[in-house]
Amino acid sequence: MDFDPRQIVALLAAGFVVAVGVLSYTAAYLIGRGHGRRLAEREHEAARRQGGEDRLQVVEEAVQQISRSLTRLTDAQRVLLLAHQQERAARPTAPGEQLAAGLSPRRPRLPGADTPA
Repeated sequence: MDFDPRQIVALLAAGFVVAVGVLSYTAAYLIGRGHGRRLAEREHEAARRQGGEDRLQVVEEAVQQISRSLTRLTDAQRVLLLAHQQERAARPTAPGEQLAAGLSPRRPRLPGADTPA
């Protein structure tokens, strides 16, 4: 088996071309895989951060809604208290006026009446 040096050089060149092709494909694959993984991690981190901001926004809206409800409740109680005070002010105060209005008169409290026997 005689080998011509040109054949050996051609065979080695073809082997190097195949080896360089395989190695460059492998390097490109590994680089792309690492880049994809980093990109996925960044997206996951951004989504997690956004999810936290969304949760914070939901909590802030709930606190604001509770605050508005408490304000409405306080205003309603204030109006009810004012109406009750006005109704009490319009009631007759003298026992004779209370009987004429159909209300039972208040009995005066005696000192010591609240003590047990």
